[in-house]
Amino acid sequence: MNKFKYILIFVIIIVFLLYKCSLNSTDYHISTIPAMTDPFRGGHIEDTHMDTNITALNNQSGVRQYRILLWTKYFQSDDWLHLDLKSMGCQFSNCLFSEDRSLVVSADAVFFHWRDTSPWDLPAKSPMAAARGQKWVLYNWEPPQYAPAFRVRPLAEHIDWVMSYRRDSDIYVPYGSVTKCDTKWHNEDLFDNKSGSVAWIVSNCQSPGNRETYVNDLRKHIDIDIYGMCGQHDCPRDGTCLSAIVKKYKFYLSFENSLCKDYVTEKLFKIISYDIIPVVYGSADYSLIMPNNSFINVKDFNTTEDLAKYLKLVSSDKQLYNSYMLWKKSYCPQLTHFKYFCHLCHKLNEDSARKPTNRWNPMTHQIKDEPLTTRQMDTNDGNGLNNQSNVKQYRILLWTKYFQSDDWSHLDLKSIGCQFHNCLLSEDRSLVVSADAVFFHWRDTSPLGLPAKNAAAVTSGQKWVLFNWESPENSPAYNVRHLFNHIDWFINY
Repeated sequence: MNKFKYILIFVIIIVFLLYKCSLNSTDYHISTIPAMTDPFRGGHIEDTHMDTNITALNNQSGVRQYRILLWTKYFQSDDWLHLDLKSMGCQFSNCLFSEDRSLVVSADAVFFHWRDTSPWDLPAKSPMAAARGQKWVLYNWEPPQYAPAFRVRPLAEHIDWVMSYRRDSDIYVPYGSVTKCDTKWHNEDLFDNKSGSVAWIVSNCQSPGNRETYVNDLRKHIDIDIYGMCGQHDCPRDGTCLSAIVKKYKFYLSFENSLCKDYVTEKLFKIISYDIIPVVYGSADYSLIMPNNSFINVKDFNTTEDLAKYLKLVSSDKQLYNSYMLWKKSYCPQLTHFKYFCHLCHKLNEDSARKPTNRWNPMTHQIKDEPLTTRQMDTNDGNGLNNQSNVKQYRILLWTKYFQSDDWSHLDLKSIGCQFHNCLLSEDRSLVVSADAVFFHWRDTSPLGLPAKNAAAVTSGQKWVLFNWESPENSPAYNVRHLFNHIDWFINY
């Protein structure tokens, strides 16, 4: 019995070895290889092995497939992972998306969303991938006040393309657009149905751009009905509120919360889909993105009183009011939510050379009039400070103590051998607006004792700095949670 058992085992082994040899023979057809899951397609690969060589990724029609690794989420969501570029009407749809981080070397592009990027969760850039042409792409749709620099500082030397609302970005991705189109718009009787003057929906009551101050002054000269959290009228988010407002009112305040170069959001692009005149407040050149006579710009008026007088004039003249609607006969507005991937795929297909750049400073990139596209941090901010005859004095407000001690307020930077010692330290909280930097020690920070970030101070370049020398276990997050969207620089071990 045992002898028969051993013979059977021997036969099975021989059969198995013969089968393995047949797999290695040159006559074996690739079609018999089990399908492999492709994380970029979510389906299967039916042809050859997973070759990282880009030429092996062409589809059957000869079109190259570009692989984009989404390293981060998008505001904690992975919605963009399921985008179908073809159904979105993109010119190029040969880009495949994945969040499989094992593909960080083989991907054609590695994509980072600024607000979801963590300085403690970044890949190493492969020299082999870079030599092959892999692009690291940083995307940001937020103004600097809501895009903390510490999140992306370690990426500064590695970013190849920047995508943002800035027109001088490598990849320009506005919130919306207005394009020529055939339209049957005809609504010249809308004037007679509007009984209200000016409306505004707002939920951010203290904006970096200080728009609420302008509105409060404007209200002295013309009636403005304010809806939402900052106003006297409720406004549900289900769309019924906005629909009712645009039917009732003649003007809508499309006021941006931040005054940054080229920063124009849905506050304008959404409202121009309706029959109401937008009054714009921002730092963009609106003539570059909007048709003539389609909006009223507060910058065209010296005072709020002058603006109010003009709004009253337009409000009382049917022909003049309707003249602001004539553009709708030739143009169509649209939001471009997630269309930025159309632009990225187009850029990858173009494979064009980067435009010349000099520097990329992620802290001030959307305020300065310099291109965003440079690849190195500004390391020369201190140049000239050694000229003691003309030295700027930087004021640092120490908002917190240091482990309940105020020892650091008495530091003498010169005596401790600092390269630069033209910084003055103070605990006087009345300097919160005028200081060049406001300094917080994590362990001594209280969520109940934080200042408000001043828009004028931000514009002047004030930096909020968070310092921590403790491990996470000894650094309670609740201490600084309210600071996360305001910190510019982070100091730690």
